Amino acid sequence: MKHHRHVSMTTLQREIREGIALQGFAIRHVSTSNTEPEFTYTVGLHLPGSSRPELFMSGLSREIRVQWMLHLGFLIQGPPPEKARKQMTNVQGVSAEASAYPEGGRVFQPGVRYLDLTGNGLPTCLGEVDQHYYEDYFGQALVFHSPSAFPVLQIVWPDTRGRFPFEASFERRFLKMQHLLFDPQRYLPLREAELEQ
Repeated sequence: MKHHRHVSMTTLQREIREGIALQGFAIRHVSTSNTEPEFTYTVGLHLPGSSRPELFMSGLSREIRVQWMLHLGFLIQGPPPEKARKQMTNVQGVSAEASAYPEGGRVFQPGVRYLDLTGNGLPTCLGEVDQHYYEDYFGQALVFHSPSAFPVLQIVWPDTRGRFPFEASFERRFLKMQHLLFDPQRYLPLREAELEQ
């Protein structure tokens, strides 16, 4: 029988504050049952009074989810604090000059097909998560932001041919790997992003 370490709410919130201090936002991972895909979300990317969203992503490996969250998070927020950049370059074994971070300030719209946003040659789109999912999926973000409301955008990844789960001919083998927390019908047909990506 496995023993699971109980982590208190105080400890979880401390870890979130440490993540925010390091890179500007924290990343939380949630392991689920065998029937539901694991998922990851940000806490602290949204700032009170701003329209910056938190991000959510399910399916794919944890490593890929983290890469996408960091990349899109920095596109929205801008580079992490200087201390974090130094730590990251030390861990990666590269010079500070070799570590480029985006300027930030990007605003992503739900229902838009962004081409090669994550550098993998495939499109990405986002959907605004319906608030009735918040309690089940974003517990730590709810505690952190309480009592303020905050938007969450779900990062939706395509199949190997660039099709999304709500488009015709999406590869069936990927259907259960990504739980959509929004109604995609409100965004169809997807709009194409402007060339300036």
